[in-house]
Amino acid sequence: MKDKRDECRITIVFDNYRARSGLETDWGFACVVETPRDKVLFDTGGSGDILLRNMNKLGMDPSGITAVVLSHAHGDHTGGLRMFLQENPRVPVYMGSTFPRSLKSLPGSTVVVEKPGNLFGVFYTTGEMGGSIREQSLIIDASEGLIVITGCAHPGIVHIVERAREILPGKKIHLVMGGFHLLSTPPAKLEKICFQLRSLGVANTAPSHCSGDRCRSLFSAQYGEHFIQSGVGSVFSFSINEQQ
Repeated sequence: MKDKRDECRITIVFDNYRARSGLETDWGFACVVETPRDKVLFDTGGSGDILLRNMNKLGMDPSGITAVVLSHAHGDHTGGLRMFLQENPRVPVYMGSTFPRSLKSLPGSTVVVEKPGNLFGVFYTTGEMGGSIREQSLIIDASEGLIVITGCAHPGIVHIVERAREILPGKKIHLVMGGFHLLSTPPAKLEKICFQLRSLGVANTAPSHCSGDRCRSLFSAQYGEHFIQSGVGSVFSFSINEQQ
């Protein structure tokens, strides 16, 4: 047994913002996280047609995905699941206990996530958080620090980052990316949230999907070169240490 330092690659495959020409946009979010051991699809966007076409254009084979993790049950994050499972019907699908039976009964091996902690390898879940809308976020334990990927951040982006720090104490937060659910948030509150994230040690941010233009503009001004303009087609690369 020895540590092996390898690459973790995250590609956004569904988003209403575009970062690469030739890819389709629509309301929703999905990304693929690739490590030497796993290829994880986090959320499936709102359309299976668009999800699969974008994956094809990016050279990704749906049958090569080893796990699906769903943040919450809204259609803009689960709408592509049924069509995706036609291409990969036996893949394990990690979803919260509050997901409806209609999603739990789809083809694939449903794995109900009940609490925060390790899912497999370098992948962790915050567990379902929030009130009326229950949502889990994905955490990757990278060498540079934790990568936190949110679907819509309904429980609050600050609370999600705080939960990530509780699950993996002592780890710095290298990047928070995905939907921040700040589309209609007033500027003063946006500034406060940005300040809180910086106070929690979030080194880099890449808000997309439901974050909103005003959020992206303010975060860009506050984070400077540590703000990443992201959308469908964006690729992020990190190092990880996995036990072999």
